[in-house]
Parts: sequence; structure tokens; C-alpha cells
Amino acid sequence: MQQSQTINTPKRRGRPWNINEVNRLYNEYELKQLTISEISKLHERSEHAIVFRLMTEGLVNQKWDNIRGWTLPDYSDKN
Repeated sequence: MQQSQTINTPKRRGRPWNINEVNRLYNEYELKQLTISEISKLHERSEHAIVFRLMTEGLVNQKWDNIRGWTLPDYSDKN
């Protein structure tokens, strides 16, 4: 097995959000009611980046418990 593997990082990772992209995000989430996964693919950003931006724009709460069609992954160690 190779030690270094290619990680699938979104193309727009780390790039700033512009006003047009924020407007698209609002339309996709509120009006079209797309899933977080669908929106992340359209924006070439991670699901967490989409959720964080929705929170920043006031479309979801800071607990991330009211996000339509998405739940926070459980990263706890089950062992």
C-alpha cells in the first residue's frame, strides 16, 4: 500500500466567497431546497464549508441542528 494517497480536496477550498456565490448558495438552499451534498458539488467546496457559510449568513443556527437534509457526522471513537 502506498504511503501517500491522493486526498479529494474541493477545488475551491480556501478561496474567498464572492457575493455571487453567496447569492447562489441562498437560492440553492432556501428556494431550490437542494441538499448540502448537492450544493457542495456545485460550489466545489466541502459540505462543512457550505454548512459554515450557511451559518455565517444566518440561514442555520450555530448548533447546526436545523440543517435541512444533513446531520453532523459523529466523529467520536466507538471503541
